[in-house]
Amino acid sequence: MNRSNGSELIKVQDLAKYYPLHAGIFKKAKVHILAVDGVSFALNKGETFGLVGESGCGKSTLGRLVAGLEPPTKGDIYLEGESIYYSRRTQKLELARKIQIIFQDPYASLNPRQTVGSIIGEGLEIHRVATPKERKEKVIHLMKSVGLHENHFTRYPHEFSGGQRQRIGIARALALEPKLIVCDEPLSSLDVSIQAQVINLLLDIQEQFDLTYLFISHDLNVVRHMCDRIAVMYVGKLVEVGTNKEIYDTPKHPYTKALLASVPRLTPGAFRRGLVLKGDVPNPASPPSGCYFHPRCRQAMDICKGKMPDLYSVEGSHHVRCWLYS
Repeated sequence: MNRSNGSELIKVQDLAKYYPLHAGIFKKAKVHILAVDGVSFALNKGETFGLVGESGCGKSTLGRLVAGLEPPTKGDIYLEGESIYYSRRTQKLELARKIQIIFQDPYASLNPRQTVGSIIGEGLEIHRVATPKERKEKVIHLMKSVGLHENHFTRYPHEFSGGQRQRIGIARALALEPKLIVCDEPLSSLDVSIQAQVINLLLDIQEQFDLTYLFISHDLNVVRHMCDRIAVMYVGKLVEVGTNKEIYDTPKHPYTKALLASVPRLTPGAFRRGLVLKGDVPNPASPPSGCYFHPRCRQAMDICKGKMPDLYSVEGSHHVRCWLYS
């Protein structure tokens, strides 16, 4: 299943994003929300790297950081060895072309006042790619590549269904010939029948355009079908990273096991009640001491309450943030 050629494309190093909560007359930031807290990983060319976790764990924030839509509080991201945040302006513009994003909401992510042709071709115009005639030809080619018709060029987003709008968003992401596309839960707003079509489309264009994906989703069945490697996120931190087979066949972290146990099964009695999580996700503005997962963990030890574990190597590319494997 692994489509990677082995060479590193993206390196995320100690990335963090803290949002201040202002209070008082002078609006001083007394506390910070730890949306992303010291995340490091690498993506290889041609692979699909999945990012999963409960709502509010920081997946989408991490995706926006990788796409360059928000500056990090600390840390950096390197694309083929070049920093996407601390390079010269001319380099930043060039790097911005190589990383694009497909947004979660196909309704809110398209400007209702722009035609489809204008939406898809906007990036080409901003970066002054080709002549106006060549841009139009390229936009039409992209529309056909994602299953849209040429006569959709002058129509507006409100004239399309959710699945068609997501295809417009995919075509827009392809326009500048990126190397990496961040897919921020691109299926969550679509009907199940349409989801299957978009999944097949994403797989087809990945092969056609030689793309690398950071695929963010809460649907573990889709992630299993799409991704080569998977990272599990909890309250801004990665708690387990491994190949598709390692995560689904031999999960190590108690949180990963609980997530997988929550996936609906068709077999009667297959639901594993012993792994049901109790309690709520901690407040990222005031996370618990030590391991953030310990208040909900059935295997928590004294050390879990006092110190955050590192991301330990279990075997090969399989890593887990848990004192049970220190």
